[in-house]
Amino acid sequence: VTLDEFGLEGGTLDETEVVAGKQLNDDLYLRFTYGLFNRIGTVLARYRLSRSLSLEAASGEDQSLDLVWSVEK
Repeated sequence: VTLDEFGLEGGTLDETEVVAGKQLNDDLYLRFTYGLFNRIGTVLARYRLSRSLSLEAASGEDQSLDLVWSVEK
């Protein structure tokens, strides 16, 4: 499996996370993050409903469900 995203993220050393993401099809993207020091993992699923509207669900230490509207200029 080839990943579309792989790397490290974080503002400080304590917040550093390993990030891996994969675009599964034109509409569905999955992303996994795991904290190197806090050992908290998060799974995010982003599903594109239309060109400018997406639904994001995340589960980890906190759970969320967001409707995201974006505009391209």
